[in-house]
Amino acid sequence: VRHVVQLEQDDRALVIRDVTMIDGTGTAPRPHVDVTVVDGRVQAIRPAGAPLDPTLKARVIDGRGQTLLPGFVDAHVHIANDGAPKGAPGLNVEENLERLVRIGVTTAFDMGSRADEMRTLDDRVADGTIAGPHLRHTHFVITARGGYPLALVDEVAPLPAWLVALALPQVGTAEDIDRVLDEQEEIGVDYVKIMVDRVPAGEPMLDAALLRALIVEAKRRGHVTVVHAGHVDDAVV
Repeated sequence: VRHVVQLEQDDRALVIRDVTMIDGTGTAPRPHVDVTVVDGRVQAIRPAGAPLDPTLKARVIDGRGQTLLPGFVDAHVHIANDGAPKGAPGLNVEENLERLVRIGVTTAFDMGSRADEMRTLDDRVADGTIAGPHLRHTHFVITARGGYPLALVDEVAPLPAWLVALALPQVGTAEDIDRVLDEQEEIGVDYVKIMVDRVPAGEPMLDAALLRALIVEAKRRGHVTVVHAGHVDDAVV
């Protein structure tokens, strides 16, 4: 990961020698090639050992026995939540980011954290302060009034449920839709996330008509909408 940070701050070109390259198009891997990267873009792919431009100032990495491939996209992460039980030791956000980039993830979509925290982290990744993928983010998830995940907050979150409920956008009637979407736009999001789940059984949940109205209005405003559907029937509205 130290190499990742250094490369962001290095103005030299990069040459990866004698690597096996997978280009992501579905074609077969290309073994024993030299890949030249200039200004963050692949400039040349040549047979291993081909002469380099003598005027090119480049950092050279030995790729023998290694595989070079496009970065992965993780479409559902929770950077600020490591999933550990409440009170258990876990990872902090910087460790979560570092682990993602270690396994080849170069873009990650966070599905429910503070938008300002995610923007700050993305800025730190961009300027090379920390190692991690590029981040796309929503803000706090939208749910039914008193709905999922509020009933589970006391079990998994460091904050009490009543405090989380004050911050979590909740929709009880169609009149709430403009308000919660206005809040999302004010804080700044890349997409909107809505929760529709039956856990635990009997908790309030957005019905199909209200969910549809929320999605339609978000789309009218130009927002991509992501829905956490806890049951297959809830995925069809």
